[in-house]
Amino acid sequence: MLPALSSSNMAISLIGRMACPRLCQFAGLLDEWEGPDGPLRSCTIITTTPNELVEFAHDRMPVILPPDAVDTWLDPTEDDPDKLQKLLVPYDADKMRRYPVSKSVEIAVAGL
Repeated sequence: MLPALSSSNMAISLIGRMACPRLCQFAGLLDEWEGPDGPLRSCTIITTTPNELVEFAHDRMPVILPPDAVDTWLDPTEDDPDKLQKLLVPYDADKMRRYPVSKSVEIAVAGL
């Protein structure tokens, strides 16, 4: 859920999603390390600067991998940092859509 746009004192809640219906693959990192009470797994989603669709609401967005980049990102033998760094860019805003949603959706998402 993206924050509401305000125009003429009327707030409009928006939701963003992919233009074509498919799963999104985020760039992330997973690590397992030895903690004081045994092994721990931790993970993170990598963020980047926002694209034009998201920048009005946030100063960052998750790195969404295009389908042709997923295998490269997940390849455990890939050790070229420059090749991987080139994948960490804002997703093409033309391939995403933003839709207004009703207040009832906003309330449900907020858990109210």
